[in-house]
Amino acid sequence: MLLALAALAAFGLAGCGDGSLNPSYPTEMRYPQRDDLIVLTPPKNSILFPFAEPPGRLEETIAKVPTLEEGAVADPKKMAAKARSELHTFIEMAFGTPANPVVKIDDKDAMAMAEALNLSEKTLQAGSKLYRRHCLQCHGVAGDGRGPRGLWLHPHPRDYRQGLFKFVSSDPAVPVLGQERKPRREDLHHVLTYGVEGTSMPSFALLKDEELEALISYVTHLSMRGEVEFFICKQIVADRIKAEDIPTEAETWMILVLNRWKTSNDRPLTPKASTAPADTSQRQESVRRGYDYFTNAKVGNCVSCHIDFGRQAQFRYDAWGTLVRPNNLTAGVYRGGRRPLDLYYRVAGGINPCAMPKNDDEAKVWDLVSFVQALPYPLMLPEDVKDKVYPGQAGEKVTAEK
Repeated sequence: MLLALAALAAFGLAGCGDGSLNPSYPTEMRYPQRDDLIVLTPPKNSILFPFAEPPGRLEETIAKVPTLEEGAVADPKKMAAKARSELHTFIEMAFGTPANPVVKIDDKDAMAMAEALNLSEKTLQAGSKLYRRHCLQCHGVAGDGRGPRGLWLHPHPRDYRQGLFKFVSSDPAVPVLGQERKPRREDLHHVLTYGVEGTSMPSFALLKDEELEALISYVTHLSMRGEVEFFICKQIVADRIKAEDIPTEAETWMILVLNRWKTSNDRPLTPKASTAPADTSQRQESVRRGYDYFTNAKVGNCVSCHIDFGRQAQFRYDAWGTLVRPNNLTAGVYRGGRRPLDLYYRVAGGINPCAMPKNDDEAKVWDLVSFVQALPYPLMLPEDVKDKVYPGQAGEKVTAEK
């Protein structure tokens, strides 16, 4: 371990390799080609405990995916050398290198979308330096969540390369997005400013606004780059694409990814404020309705995943192949933010990578928000609800009501 840290320091990845606060990557450095397993379908199994994900063993956990119910993976190492070379050439042409990141494509409309997303070369270069100093240690050079510290953290740092994010405020109803909606720049700004509660992701609120904006642009760049590579890798491994067709297919996917980011950024999920409870008595009734919806097996059935309101929730695989647990909502820890608006985004829009569904019923969404807000605080719950959530018998499991 000490030798590894010494090597990192010698190479300058610790953020002070050339003596400046924000050094550039070496110009000869290249993004690593993807060779780790790609999760095609997460297993359906619930798991009582993380049987294969102690610190430093993420790859073993992902390797178990195809041995479980409906789990499937693809192995990029099985790509032929010619196909790998074609993909690498396109990716470097379109997205540059760590020292000189770009978003470049021969399509006027696509470049207009890149400009609207603040993905200019100047901004990306500034973001690259900041990322190297503040983010690389956990998120890795390519944004794969496998930095020198990342593998030893739980939950794992976000892997940007599939284009998936949990805490998103874009409208899930926009047809062009389907299930592939992206975070808005505002969402990434919120995460950088406040961190992610209950994880190792800290707040970077002390950075200047222009520095935060540059980091947001660079994370967007890494995610776009990774998603294009991710999609083409899947196509190659599945024998759905020939080596000579890779540049055309990759360009098409790159335009689609740009469009999704631009559309997501332009279309926020906007709540109807009039449906939120206005006073204490209305809030109590809203909490009661939220409890009924949360526990009713025929309606919301949230408790089927958040067993005992999350106190006895089981581990599950997410879309990245990592093991996660539905949140213990009695603990009052909200990774996506604790404002009523943050909870609204999670309930109304869902969390796609974890299979948490969206909810289109505005009134029910606000009732669930009221209940989740009150849940950690017994005195804020109506008496009849409190007796069910915090029963007198220790260890009693609360499951879905028939």
